Amino acid sequence: MSLANVEYQFLYSLIHSGNNDIDFMSELAVVGSLSVEKQLSIYQNNINGAHQKVLAQVYPACLNILGEDYFNQLCYFYRCKYPSTRPDLNMYGEYFSIFLQKRIAIKEELSDFEYLGELAELEWYWHKSYFSDNDPLFDFEKLARISVEKYEKLSFTLSYSLSLHATEYPLIELWNANIQKLTDTQTFLMPDSKKYFCIFREKFKPVIEILNEKQHACLTLISNKASLIELNEAGLQNELMSFIENGRITGFLIDN
Repeated sequence: MSLANVEYQFLYSLIHSGNNDIDFMSELAVVGSLSVEKQLSIYQNNINGAHQKVLAQVYPACLNILGEDYFNQLCYFYRCKYPSTRPDLNMYGEYFSIFLQKRIAIKEELSDFEYLGELAELEWYWHKSYFSDNDPLFDFEKLARISVEKYEKLSFTLSYSLSLHATEYPLIELWNANIQKLTDTQTFLMPDSKKYFCIFREKFKPVIEILNEKQHACLTLISNKASLIELNEAGLQNELMSFIENGRITGFLIDN
């Protein structure tokens, strides 16, 4: 077996324990009292532990709700389906919310946790916001020099750290209660209508900001590259200026 194949089979065995290739196993040597299988299991346990630790740090509320044992089982299956492709694990776990939604659809024991996919999404973007790139300063002088004729091609850019969310669950209350690991029985009332919020990094710390419907509409249009003319026609001038002033909007583009 070539060295490239040995390396591939080694990585495959770390991700998919119990599915070791016979030819690959024959290339390995017993070390002292450690069998080939035992040697691999040591690597596999270390890899599993590292990934579980990262996911527990990114998704503390999900961990608290599901309990450590069940959460770690999910981590194992998640790693098998979405193995890390980078040596830096800081941004590992991006697809955990999608993974949870699929598990909820097929696992009876998760039938009461329909909100869990959205909660995981909140936790991911909270985590991602912290590691986002720094934003440029808004160039007000350059904006002032743009002629009115170009307004229909003028669009705006959002902060790198900003993500938009809409939910029909008491999501923020659930998150706050579970990151604090409250042990008392909690009652969460379903909202009367859809709730909007964004996650944003402010002074190097992620924050959650509640939005009204117009604010959410404004940021949604901006994320979809709506022009200044379209924003004005939607009556969102005040929201636009407010988001520029508070740093939610960080720049602009002219579509040539």
